[in-house]
Amino acid sequence: PGDPCHGAQVVILSRPQVEVARWLRPCQGEVVCGDAVDAIEAPGGLWLAVADGLGHGPRAQAAADAAIAAIRDALAPDLPALFRLLHTRLTGTI
Repeated sequence: PGDPCHGAQVVILSRPQVEVARWLRPCQGEVVCGDAVDAIEAPGGLWLAVADGLGHGPRAQAAADAAIAAIRDALAPDLPALFRLLHTRLTGTI
């Protein structure tokens, strides 16, 4: 019931030739969203990161935020190293 966009978060990042927007909304009955999206300006280009925390609510939000933070900290084209970092950072988030 009510506004289906209640609690939605919209962020727009504009660069020459690139515009990124995100729209996140918590599940019904929750106050926070367990998903996270980020556009990160990095050497060599723009990284788009999408994370889906397992479940709903604050624990899912914490896991999704931890994933985005790990990606921001890595910002290197070494994908195996990024996956190892993600594994380390996300262990224990569920």
